[in-house]
Amino acid sequence: MELILITFFGLSEEHAAKIMALDEDSRTNKIEELRAWRECSKITF
Repeated sequence: MELILITFFGLSEEHAAKIMALDEDSRTNKIEELRAWRECSKITF
C-alpha cells in the first residue's frame, strides 16, 4: 500500500509512511482525500 501511495499519488516515502502509521479509519479518510485531490487536479484539454 505504501508503494501505491508513492507511485500513484506521487507522495514522498516519508509522507506515505506517516499515512500508513495512522489508524485504519484515519488512513482510509486520508486516502479518500488524496483520491479527491487527484481527481480535481487532472488537467483536461
